[in-house]
Amino acid sequence: DDDTMTPLFFLHASASITDGLMTASMTIIAVILLAMMSAGRVEVAAFTHSPCWRRAAGVSSLLSTLSMATWSDSRAVREYQDFLASGQQEISITPDKPSVIVRPAEGSSELAEGLCGMGFGNDVVITPDQELPYSEEPYPIYITIPPTQLKKFLTTLPDSFRERRDDFVFFSGGLTFGNVEKVLKDYGYCRDTMTQVLVTGMKFSPRIDDISVNLGNDAQGEVKLAGECCACGKWQGSIAQRLERNGVRCKTGFYREWRRSMVSNPGNTLFCFRGNGFI
Repeated sequence: DDDTMTPLFFLHASASITDGLMTASMTIIAVILLAMMSAGRVEVAAFTHSPCWRRAAGVSSLLSTLSMATWSDSRAVREYQDFLASGQQEISITPDKPSVIVRPAEGSSELAEGLCGMGFGNDVVITPDQELPYSEEPYPIYITIPPTQLKKFLTTLPDSFRERRDDFVFFSGGLTFGNVEKVLKDYGYCRDTMTQVLVTGMKFSPRIDDISVNLGNDAQGEVKLAGECCACGKWQGSIAQRLERNGVRCKTGFYREWRRSMVSNPGNTLFCFRGNGFI
């Protein structure tokens, strides 16, 4: 009768609402976990078999797509864990120093010539088929070869290059270098200690110049810039000092901050590089 059906109706409605809220909550948690995986904070396998993970609506399809955005090896996770354990508040900043600039084997490179011109006159310029100079001290290795040659370069590294992979400095941004993140991730080069430089805030011809835009002061009274160069990783201080000494502004920070600057500028993601060409 009506007296019996009424409580059953409300019980069913309450259960449906509770189930819906739980599903929504689990979905939010799953999205947060996916974001953390993309940032290298958690391992994928740690959550894919948990009940709350499977319960979230649509998560399985998201997982298959977004889990591919995590690093291809575990070094990034280990480095981040070591960094947290060290108690450091920021990554160490190194000064500019004599460096190696890897230029294309054929043709000219405005970036290679510009970096060399901004140095102290004691950089070594080589092509990918040459060995790196020996030194007991680490030094930045600026990789200025075109994105279309990057995959071949990373798969055919000479022995001297393999020993110093952590000293590589990669460049992204604009119509020349675009977004090379897919290639770098395939080989485990997207992590906090790996140096990446966004060069959309500068030009080399007819002279080196800063082309970032001053948007005025923000709410805290600090100058707000758009399109400025930025760097992350082991040698971020070295490249930032080299650029700023030559009048080009370059902010430094963690990889996640650098990536935020890279993807926030449509000009940087207009050309995404995969394999041997742009898409």
